[in-house]
Order: sequence, then C-alpha cells, then structure tokens
Amino acid sequence: MNVLKTIAATAAVGATGFGAHAITLLDDFSGDLSNYTTTVMLDVNDGASNVFAFEISGGALQVTTSVYDDIEQVAFILNGASLAVGEELQADIDRNDGADSIGLYVGGQAPVTGVRENYLSVQARNTTAAVLVSGRNGAVNTGTVGFDSSDAGYDTLFVLRDGTNDYELGYYASGTRVVIADRDGMVGNDASFIGFYADIREAGTIGVMDNLVIVPEPGSLALLGLGGLAMLRRRRA
Repeated sequence: MNVLKTIAATAAVGATGFGAHAITLLDDFSGDLSNYTTTVMLDVNDGASNVFAFEISGGALQVTTSVYDDIEQVAFILNGASLAVGEELQADIDRNDGADSIGLYVGGQAPVTGVRENYLSVQARNTTAAVLVSGRNGAVNTGTVGFDSSDAGYDTLFVLRDGTNDYELGYYASGTRVVIADRDGMVGNDASFIGFYADIREAGTIGVMDNLVIVPEPGSLALLGLGGLAMLRRRRA
C-alpha cells in the first residue's frame, strides 16, 4: 500500500534557517499502485479501447500499452491527495522515445470516463522532447502550449498552486525553474484531485516518473539552491 510520509528537511535546510519547511513524499514507487484510480477521460475511437497499465518498474512509474486502438487521455489519481495554496506538486521524469506523453495532473473534480473538465496537466512528449501544458477550465479548452526542451535537460515537472484557482506549470532542469504557462482563474479547479496524466498514442512504454512530492513554498527552497530537491530524493540507479 502507498503510505503518505513527511520528510523533515532538517539536514538540508534546518541549518540555514528554513527548518520549518517539510517536503511531503507522496510516492517513491517502492510499494504498489493500489491507492490510485485510473480514468480514461478521452477515447478518440469511442469504441474499442487500448490495453494499457500503469506499472512500477525499477522503482519508478511507467505506462505500458500492449494493444493500441486509438488516442486515449488518462488520469491516474492518488486517492486522498490534494494540493493546498502555496504548495507545488513535483515528480522526477526521464523520458524515452515515442509519440506518447506522461506528466502530472491537478484537477477540481474526480475524473469521469469520457469527460475532460476542470483539470491541468504538464507533460513530457517523447517525440518532440517538449514539455507541454494543457487542460480544461470547466469544459473549455485552455489550449496547449509547450517548450522545445530537447537541449534543456529537464528532469522534474511541477505544478504550483499560487492562488485559490491559479497555477504555474513547468519544469526544472538541473535546478533551474522554467515556467511554461500561468493558468489563472481556473474556477472549477481547487486541486482536490492530483496524480499523473498520460496521453497514449501508440503501443509501447511511456516513462519513467519517480518521487511524487509536495513542496511547501518552493520559492524559499529554491533560494537554497535545492532546485528539483535532488538532495532529498532517492535517485534511480
């Protein structure tokens, strides 16, 4: 089972006056995925479906599609987890080749099969080496924006909730924080449902992602040069 646990950042930040800060590790994928819920929000074919599964491999999260039918967009929600104002959701990412995308999901309602409403995602698309931001404000498409980061070496995706219904989305590259999009006034999105997002466009494996964390006041931690919090994370071998 997944256990929510808090990492006291004493060793990294306590001595520098930020001892009150703590990072919540939601999942390091050393257990199983029984506390997640999978919902197909978009099935382009609306008939036959892909055969896919979120799975843990080598202590990290990936999505494997064994039978491909058509494009599907999927929410993979960590049950009971949410994001408060001032907190940032982060996860490490190591992309591989392919046309699919994988990333983070933040939404204001439990995902419903066949419905795309009140959510935001930041995702890495493998073929273009781009980080993309997409979502819905209610049922209205907020548009997809992206940054060609093939040379940026991004290693972490993030979603910051910087207001009641306001968000920043982007990535870290070796500690440098890059904001791709501000999404303010997302009136139906209070970040009460968070987890992962996948855009499946072919058979194969998407991934990998690791170390899903919530960071309080990430700007303060960034001043310490922690960037993507590599000092506090279990890294893959």
